[in-house]
Amino acid sequence: MKHLYDDFWEAKGVRIIECKTCGFKHIYPFIPKAEVAKLYELDYYTTIKPFDYDQVDEDYVRQALLRIQEDAFLNTMFDFVVQNKKLL
Repeated sequence: MKHLYDDFWEAKGVRIIECKTCGFKHIYPFIPKAEVAKLYELDYYTTIKPFDYDQVDEDYVRQALLRIQEDAFLNTMFDFVVQNKKLL
């Protein structure tokens, strides 16, 4: 799929586009899969964003969803995204 865009931002050699094809803002061109895999293999989950995955069960997910549903900021953002998506 070709990602078409008019608007973009560049910083430190990375281009972020406002994609007319998919409607998302994202890096373009995409980072090669091997490079992404290397980033996650190194130490992303242990150093950059450690998380104890053993704690995740149905109750954990249910509680997380409730926190998200009750979060006014996240609800506002969701409504904003839905509204703007309709304008496209």
